[in-house]
Amino acid sequence: MPVTSFIHSFRFDNYRRIYQAYETPEGYYLNNYYTNTATANDSIYDQTKHFSLKNTFAIALLEGFNKWAKAGLKAFVSHELRHYELPTLLNSTPPTATPLFGGYEKVNKNDISIGGQLLKTNGNTLHYNITAETWLVGNKAGQLHIDGKADLNFPLFGDTVQLAATAFFHRSNPSYYMENFHSRHYWWDNTLEKQIHSRILGELSWQKTKTKLRIGYDMLKNYTYFGVQNDRTLQEKTISSPSNKSMYANIQVRLVC
Repeated sequence: MPVTSFIHSFRFDNYRRIYQAYETPEGYYLNNYYTNTATANDSIYDQTKHFSLKNTFAIALLEGFNKWAKAGLKAFVSHELRHYELPTLLNSTPPTATPLFGGYEKVNKNDISIGGQLLKTNGNTLHYNITAETWLVGNKAGQLHIDGKADLNFPLFGDTVQLAATAFFHRSNPSYYMENFHSRHYWWDNTLEKQIHSRILGELSWQKTKTKLRIGYDMLKNYTYFGVQNDRTLQEKTISSPSNKSMYANIQVRLVC
C-alpha cells in the first residue's frame, strides 16, 4: 500500500452580477457617478464580472506510514488567479457634470500560498487535525490561517468522557469588493486593514448521559462592515463581550443536559 500521495486540485469559479432597472424615481439614489449615454435618463444597467482559477499541489504522507510517526502529514502550495471587471468613467477625473460610462476596467490579482496539515484520526483515545496556511505573494500577502481541533477520550465510572477543543486564528484581508466597487450609484476604492479573528472552544462531554459542558472565547479585531450609507467602516478596537448579541466578539459558557 503506498504511503505517499501526490495531489493536484483544480477549481474554477465564475460570477456575473447585473442590476437592471428601466425606471427609477427621481432622487431615489443619493449619488449618481455616471450616465450610460450623453442624454441622462433614469434607466440603470450595472454589471460586474469575476472569475477565479485556483491550482493546488500537495504531497501527503499517510497516517501510520512510520512506526515512529503516528500522524499523517501534508504540505501544499497554491496559486490563485482572480479576475475582476468593473465599470469605469470616460474621464479619469470626474468633472462637475456627471461623467459618461467609459467601459469596464479589468483587474487581475495573483496570490501564492503555502501550508501544511498534521492529523491523527485512527485509534480510540486521541485524535487531532491541525492546518496552517500563509500567503506569500500577491494582494493577500501576509494573510495567515491556523485551524485546529483535538479530542481525548477516556473511561470514567463506567462512562466514556470526551475532552475536546477547537481553535483558530485568522488574519485575513477584506474581500476585493469590500475595498473596490464601481456602479452607477455606489462607488468606493479603499485600502482596509487586515481582520483578525481568533477563537478557542473547549467541551467536556459524557457519552451515556449526553451531558455537555462548553466554554469558549472569541475575539474579533478590525471588523469591516457596511455603514448606513453603504460606506465601509473599520472597527479598530479589540472587543471581547459576554453578550452573544455583539457583532464583534462574545464569551459563552453553555451547559447542555
